[in-house]
Amino acid sequence: MLGLKKVGHTKMRKLICGVGINDAPHSTLLGYDEYGKQIRCPYYIRWKSLIQRCYNPNAWKDKNKFGYLKNSQYENCTVVEEWHRFTNFKFWMEKQNWQGNHLDKDILFPGNTVYGPNTCIFVPPHINTMLVDQRRGKYKQGVNYDKRVKLFFISIRVNGKKTSRGCWKTEEEAYKEFAKFRFNEIVEEANKLTDEKVKNALTNYAKIKYGGV
Repeated sequence: MLGLKKVGHTKMRKLICGVGINDAPHSTLLGYDEYGKQIRCPYYIRWKSLIQRCYNPNAWKDKNKFGYLKNSQYENCTVVEEWHRFTNFKFWMEKQNWQGNHLDKDILFPGNTVYGPNTCIFVPPHINTMLVDQRRGKYKQGVNYDKRVKLFFISIRVNGKKTSRGCWKTEEEAYKEFAKFRFNEIVEEANKLTDEKVKNALTNYAKIKYGGV
């Protein structure tokens, strides 16, 4: 039967987005809550979400309340073949500090587009949010131009609020200040972490992406 996989003695299961194979020898449905809502295996929820983000074209079209495509960045992302099987992903995830954290593919290797055991790490939600790049317009990341005064300025977030700062004659000068701000912001946040692996990865990320500007 096309598009289905048989796993042990379980019933035939559909592939997730044409690639994901739920090869668990047992049901990933753990039961129901008092309201009748399904309770799924937390490892399965993470795995299925990952596969859908990378391989479901409809997910790339979802918009947030501001009208922006919130998942468009995943259109160019892939998952290593090893993780196409649920049990392989689950085996890796069980060894990670995953509870309450987000799966990240960029910190270890800035610019990476492949999810896999050698490229991913779990990080606190606020770290994952902080590393999301601002949407670029005509100019470099974080840089804008004021036609009225014919000067460049940068857009940054301070205490969660977007604000503008400075006035520079060139785009390059403005971007250097933006990079400096981002570098210090990331390193400062890294120093607050107790997880040495994440702390070192985050510091290295800042050096690679913004330290050389």
